[in-house]
Amino acid sequence: MYFIENYYYISLILQAICVWHCLRKRNEQKWIWLIVFLPVIGCIIYFFSEIVTDKEVQRVGGGLGQTFNPGGRIRKLEAQLKFADTFENRILLADALLATDQTGRAIELYEQSLKGVFAENEHGVMQLMVAYAKTAHAVPISSDRYKRIR
Repeated sequence: MYFIENYYYISLILQAICVWHCLRKRNEQKWIWLIVFLPVIGCIIYFFSEIVTDKEVQRVGGGLGQTFNPGGRIRKLEAQLKFADTFENRILLADALLATDQTGRAIELYEQSLKGVFAENEHGVMQLMVAYAKTAHAVPISSDRYKRIR
């Protein structure tokens, strides 16, 4: 009997948390009615539709995917680069390669990207300096870029 009474308190606490979240986020009043009149089911529906958003699920899923399959993101970005060879796709792939310590390929992509209109792109230049610093070639790139900018 004591065990069943605890479920009642858990349900009340869950309802209070969901109603508090609903009021704090200024959600529609229908959620409060759903939570109050369908205690457990309403809280579960509210939790999965309002509290756990798609962005959070994708962020957690992306982190898990990167942990179990670190090359998956790189393969996806390589396919994206083959489909559309743009500055943004090159930089994204180079950033991913740099994050996985493939600095040689990252440097090639950064150097290919930093031409023409994008020669002075801050993110690209900084990431190229980071890549050269990882390979201990930081001085030549910084002096070369500094001469071009002046």
